[in-house]
Amino acid sequence: MKTKVYKLAFALTLVFGLLTFGCADLVVENLNEPDSTKALANPDDLASLAGGAFRTFHVSLQGGDGSHQGDGPAIAMSTMADQNSCPWGNFGMKDLSSEPRKGFVNSLTYAYFAVVRASWEDSYSAISAVNDVLKAIEDQGVELGEDGSDTEMVKAWCYFVSGIAHGYLGLIYDQGNVIKWDTDLETLELVPYQSLIDASLELLDQAITLADGNTFEIPAKWMGGDIYSHIELSELANSYAARILTYSSRNKAHNEALDWNRILTYTNNGINKNLEPELGDNYDFYDFYLVYLRYPGWG
Repeated sequence: MKTKVYKLAFALTLVFGLLTFGCADLVVENLNEPDSTKALANPDDLASLAGGAFRTFHVSLQGGDGSHQGDGPAIAMSTMADQNSCPWGNFGMKDLSSEPRKGFVNSLTYAYFAVVRASWEDSYSAISAVNDVLKAIEDQGVELGEDGSDTEMVKAWCYFVSGIAHGYLGLIYDQGNVIKWDTDLETLELVPYQSLIDASLELLDQAITLADGNTFEIPAKWMGGDIYSHIELSELANSYAARILTYSSRNKAHNEALDWNRILTYTNNGINKNLEPELGDNYDFYDFYLVYLRYPGWG
């Protein structure tokens, strides 16, 4: 009898305990949860994040990397413009260049939606990376290099990458988001392509000002093996600004309304050497636009 009483008492205690603790909030510390403040407090990590941003943007525009060959607009747009001719269906070449032209199928289910998806995602990925770096520098006071010697270089680089990424989003798409390092992400809204172009030029002007006012070298790894001085970064930013502003024209009236004196100034201050990162695994720069359109029977 006593045994039954003890068992009943134990069972009631267990049930009461489960009911009590079952109603309590379960708080378990997630030791694996990412902490952006901690993750972006290491200067070396910040420099690496900034350094890879241009590669992300550039490779995407040139046809993707080894795991996403042909994604992006380069190959399709070259056949649409009759710069190249290719009868194959890959990468939307035949579908988008056939005549008479047909409208782009703006749908997630479109077989060649990667033509526009990849450059959108990768451009904003590059923007996000440099924004994180700029936020750490501007908001948290993080310094890079010995005694902060690389801070201005990294800032100039980040504004440069953000500028060209916003610019090409404005060239390719009809709308987009302007996202600077201090943008409130809760208030994002789509803006017309011209706003992306305007933001691009503003960011590139900031990069030019920083590059002109400081002395530094861009690490070779960031540019695919080629070392750029502060002068050359300024010149490269000027060349991109001239290209983006010129290419932003979409009709005759817009073309006539462009500030050609501003374009001339950018051009006169532009770069005098080719942008030619070493392709391959050394620096992870790839150009599948060249690979496919130089391949026999393709382009």
